[in-house]
Amino acid sequence: MKIFLRSLLSAFLFTSLWSSWAYFANSNKGLEGAKKAAITQGSFTLINSFVYTLILEYLLQRLGKKRAWIAFLIPNLIVTLILPLLHILRGTPNVIFTVTPVLFIIYLISGLYVLSKSKDKKTA
Repeated sequence: MKIFLRSLLSAFLFTSLWSSWAYFANSNKGLEGAKKAAITQGSFTLINSFVYTLILEYLLQRLGKKRAWIAFLIPNLIVTLILPLLHILRGTPNVIFTVTPVLFIIYLISGLYVLSKSKDKKTA
């Protein structure tokens, strides 16, 4: 239940943050482009934040501390492939400017989380 609630909180928090960022990152291309980017990013983030957290937690539990890097790699690889492609297909004007900070923060947060979880398991 704890993982489910954290997944929901993560989804709502990051949806607000990244849809706002997408709007800002594309605002110089006009209102339509900015709205399209924000809706694309918001829709993806809402679903992805929830599913990503569940996948990451599942993999961490299944793979153990020695293979925690795989738990980091798999969901990040999926996001790295899907997110830019989705923006390209939807016609987001500034795809690279839109997705680069998102991906960087995802890698950073998930990397630190996986690292902390693998250290917790070492001391346990």
